[in-house]
Amino acid sequence: MTEGPLGRFLELALSTRDLLGLYHCLQALGFTEAPTTDARTAGYAVFTDGRITLGLHEAATPTAAALVFVRPELRALATALTVRGIELQSLQLDDGAPHELTLQDPDGQTLCLREARTFSTPHIERAADPGWFTELMLPVTELPVAIAFWEALGFVHLGEERTPWPHAVLTSDTLNLGLYPRQRLDRPGLLFQSESVSDVQRRFEHSGLPTRRFTDSGVELLNAHLPDGTPLWVASDV
Repeated sequence: MTEGPLGRFLELALSTRDLLGLYHCLQALGFTEAPTTDARTAGYAVFTDGRITLGLHEAATPTAAALVFVRPELRALATALTVRGIELQSLQLDDGAPHELTLQDPDGQTLCLREARTFSTPHIERAADPGWFTELMLPVTELPVAIAFWEALGFVHLGEERTPWPHAVLTSDTLNLGLYPRQRLDRPGLLFQSESVSDVQRRFEHSGLPTRRFTDSGVELLNAHLPDGTPLWVASDV
């Protein structure tokens, strides 16, 4: 599968007033910190489990989480997207600053495209506590519209999954997306799978995260939230 117009997924950018609190939480959950470059100012940190990467952005007024991708030749891409009728939210191509453009999906989810990476990928020695990351969960209002948008940007629709609830699954070289009815999900979340939901629950609670655990259609589910409010869902292997 080749990369689509978005390029390679870089990070889920989380905006927070308490960067240090989120930093220590991800550290306690077994995520690995990535060395950052000079492309970003202070107030930025990155953690990864080898499959999903979270960028921590300190902000006095936090904004919603953004999906960040990296690819070359943003100037040409901006022109191509405009020709295809995709509205750009912002475009920064001045030579004195990192090149960047932003757009939104039909549900208002921000996508940010950059021309340069902002961190170096670290060597991952062990899995993070939540388990095996399977998909980035996104809430949508009209599923066919959302599927068409992401397919136009290079994602492939794989069909429907039922864990933790019925949803559409799309994939690219670097990211799996789960599109969920907005009644089930009101903000982007992270879905993991684990052989032992009980063990994950103990590790979450040891890290100070309140949890909610239940069974739905024979699948054990665990829910917790990062300090910035990002939902973490862990499902038992089925």
